[in-house]
Amino acid sequence: MEQIALTNDPNQEFSRELDGVVYRITLISDENFCFAEVYVNDVLVTPSLLVPANQALIPYEYINKGNLLFINTDDSDDYPNYTRFNKTQFLYVMSQKEIDAL
Repeated sequence: MEQIALTNDPNQEFSRELDGVVYRITLISDENFCFAEVYVNDVLVTPSLLVPANQALIPYEYINKGNLLFINTDDSDDYPNYTRFNKTQFLYVMSQKEIDAL
């Protein structure tokens, strides 16, 4: 599992490769909510998804390639908010091998 370093900017885009799978993520935020577009190996798998807290971002039909999730460390289920990135809200990418080992 790898933590993705986020900034406290409302809009950001980045990519990560893990076990041969390339994840490209765009985060678009307003004052209350964060939305994500996620590409897995250049295939759009989440168009403008409202980002949930403590849940996987990538839908079921694509989970055989790993997943991304925001974790709240303050034991809340608050929606991810860019003002709390890398403070109490962290984004992780997990390979399929790591998911299978759970």
